[in-house]
Amino acid sequence: MGNELERLRPHLQSFSRTHARLVNEVAAAIKKGEDPDQPLHKLVGLAGNLGLGSLHHAALQLQTALRNNLDHGIHLSHLEASMSEALKAIAEIDSAPRTRRRMRVREWTELEQLLRTKDFRASVLFDSLVGEVEGLEPLLAPMDQLDFEGALTMLREMPLGSLSTE
Repeated sequence: MGNELERLRPHLQSFSRTHARLVNEVAAAIKKGEDPDQPLHKLVGLAGNLGLGSLHHAALQLQTALRNNLDHGIHLSHLEASMSEALKAIAEIDSAPRTRRRMRVREWTELEQLLRTKDFRASVLFDSLVGEVEGLEPLLAPMDQLDFEGALTMLREMPLGSLSTE
């Protein structure tokens, strides 16, 4: 699982930053008597794609209960607990000591180009770099909001001497 975890790490980090409130959205919709299908469907897909098995299963159980007009209270509680466990596990992965490296000139150049042209691939590249490259933390907030102009401004403020030519 080591290589798979390393491959999924940036996506898990992004999930914990940007989708942690999906279960709250589902619960709020149910409480208001609204259809929670959109956030629930998103949660089912994300959890499945990221290998978060317990969360995926809990979301599917709630989705099935709601679609069949069954009592869903226990399933919602299970989903809330599963999300909490998943976020805790992701936080533990993030807190594991890792050797971080300097950003390479070619990576900076590619990210700068993608941000400048407002290409969504900037988000994918950023997610792949943020866990292993030092100095990208200031870009987290604008990248999570897909504020490419704000991220570009911060990227350009990075001292170029901090880049690696490797």
